[in-house]
Amino acid sequence: MSSEVSDRAQRVVLLVEDEVVLRSSMMRGLLKLPGVVVLDAGSVSEALRVVERVQPGVMICDIDLPDGSGIELLTQLDAMNRRVPTVFVSAYLPRFRQEIAQRPGVMMLEKPVALSRLREIVLQHLGRAPSQQPPPFLLTDYIQLAAMGNRSVLLEVHRDGLRLGEVLVRAGQAWHAQDAKGVGIDALMRLMHAPDVTVSCTTPPDDSIPPRTLSGSGEHALLEAARRYDERQSLTPPPDDSLTEPFEPMRLSDTLFDEAMPSDGETIPAPEAPSPDADEPFEALYERGVEAMLARDYPRAFALLSRASRVGTSPSLEANLKRLRALGVGS
Repeated sequence: MSSEVSDRAQRVVLLVEDEVVLRSSMMRGLLKLPGVVVLDAGSVSEALRVVERVQPGVMICDIDLPDGSGIELLTQLDAMNRRVPTVFVSAYLPRFRQEIAQRPGVMMLEKPVALSRLREIVLQHLGRAPSQQPPPFLLTDYIQLAAMGNRSVLLEVHRDGLRLGEVLVRAGQAWHAQDAKGVGIDALMRLMHAPDVTVSCTTPPDDSIPPRTLSGSGEHALLEAARRYDERQSLTPPPDDSLTEPFEPMRLSDTLFDEAMPSDGETIPAPEAPSPDADEPFEALYERGVEAMLARDYPRAFALLSRASRVGTSPSLEANLKRLRALGVGS
């Protein structure tokens, strides 16, 4: 594990809460802490998957969870040899107080808890953010260096511990850019001009490559993003391109969309309606849509999968529609 990852891991908060609205509110409050990364889970099993990837500096956890209790989660973390300082926040503390009372490294708070109180507890466990030095390279510097050396790099853009987006360069070619507002050249434009950010540069994993949303070399993409930024700034008033929300990176490992990528310079026409088959069942529509996707007929694939979504659904259907929209088909 690199020192950068190790240092970042010490400032990670794992938030385990099954109430979606409450979890979202708590995340927004904790993300205001500078230099703190917040990872969330809604169940014991989701929390265990997070801890398999990163060692949190502190865990804020509900006790009553859909697939077990927070106490069971601690027991399983012990079995993994992962000791995480834990703050239990629950409306049912009296029921579990006897089991928790003797355990070291555990704090108990009864709901509701003010966000200011949670933030202060997190800072007590993680420490205050270190003073930040100016970044050695900007996002544009990294992209230019990768383009000059025909290198493959994954660039992650952060502000105050919040990941704003990512840019992928493959063998010197601009491949993918994404932020919370979208993908492609507009995302690259926003990330290039986001203020007060830091950029981490790593080697991209070979088994987790997103669909291509940029074209040309890294230098070509930078010029196009700069041109688009100038055009937008000439508008009165200019669009709001500020980045304040985290994003979920796209990956292909859980979809069928692994070889169906456009090549450099390839344009994607608007979707055309397939031949009318009013009574065609979901399975047939979905199968035809996948066949069209693998044949690189993206417009027909989008039309077929969209029709399938009106009569049924499945996780892979929704994932492939999302990937097609990311490539500009049907958007």
